[in-house]
Amino acid sequence: WWDETPFSTHFLNFLKLKKCTATINFGTQTILDSDRKSLAMKLNKALESEFDEVISEERFLSKHSEFVSVLS
Repeated sequence: WWDETPFSTHFLNFLKLKKCTATINFGTQTILDSDRKSLAMKLNKALESEFDEVISEERFLSKHSEFVSVLS
């Protein structure tokens, strides 16, 4: 999320797109933990290690000045 726009607005704007390309990657390891908070941290870490940035925040903001940086 780049701003405080509700999910419903993002989703409706997404539905207006004529074309979209998506890549879905499934992890190779099963991640288990009996503690939900610990599990959430492990899952987050696994996702971060596999994340492929499509566009940098700086590049996005240079094209969409109406949004505010989350890095500020």
